[in-house]
Amino acid sequence: MGGLPVLRRRAECGERMDDPGSDVALLENTLRQFAWMNLLLTRIRYLLRKHVLRVMRERPERPYRVVDLGAGACETAAWLLGRAAREGLRVAVTACDHDPRVVAYARRRYGHVAGLRIVEAEVVDWAFGPPPDFVFGNHILHHLDDARCERLLARLAALPGTRVVFSDLRRSVLAYTLYALASLPFRRSFARYDGLLSIRRGFRVPELEAMVERAAADPAAWTVSRLFPFRIVVMRRPR
Repeated sequence: MGGLPVLRRRAECGERMDDPGSDVALLENTLRQFAWMNLLLTRIRYLLRKHVLRVMRERPERPYRVVDLGAGACETAAWLLGRAAREGLRVAVTACDHDPRVVAYARRRYGHVAGLRIVEAEVVDWAFGPPPDFVFGNHILHHLDDARCERLLARLAALPGTRVVFSDLRRSVLAYTLYALASLPFRRSFARYDGLLSIRRGFRVPELEAMVERAAADPAAWTVSRLFPFRIVVMRRPR
C-alpha cells in the first residue's frame, strides 16, 4: 500500500475520472465497477427507500419531481424509477452529470427508461427551475472542493420545500486500509486509484456540519450523520 496517507485534512488533488482528457475505455470500466460498489456498499437504495419513497407513499396520488446530482452511470436513478413504478407512484427523475462522456454512457445504458431525463450540466450552478420535490446525490460531494460544496448546499437550502439526501464517504484510516485491500483485483480502470483518493477527499461529520451551518439559512432543517459502512449522510427536511 506504500504507507498510509495523512487523513487529518481533505485531499485537494483531482481524481483521474474527473480529468476530461482521461482514457474513455478506462472511464467506462470505472463506471461499471463503481456501479457494483454502489449497490453493495453505499446503501443509497436504503436511504432512498427510507427518506424518499416513504414520503411519496404518504401522498401517492400526486406526481413527484426528483433530481439526481452527479448521477454518473444513472443506475440509481433507473432503480428508483423502477421501484416507484412497481408501487404505483408517478415519478420523473432528472439525472445531471457534468462530464459529456459519462452522460453519453448513461444514455446508452438507461436512456430508454421511462421518466428519466439525463442532462449534461455543471451540478453546482445548474438552474433547477421549479423547485423539485427531492434532490439526492451519491458520492458527489467529495468531488467538490470546500467552497463549491458549501455553495451547492446554500443553493439547495434556498429551494423551498425541497428534501435533500446526500450519501458520501467518511474519511478514515480504516476505510482507506480496507478499500486498499478490497480494490486489488480492479484492472483496466481508475477504480482503485480514484477510490482511494475519494476516501482522502471524503469528509468527517464536523466538517459538513460546519458547512451546513454557514450555508443554510435554516440549519435546523439539516442533519449530518454517520451510516455504516464509512458513510456520511446529509439530509434536509424542510419545515
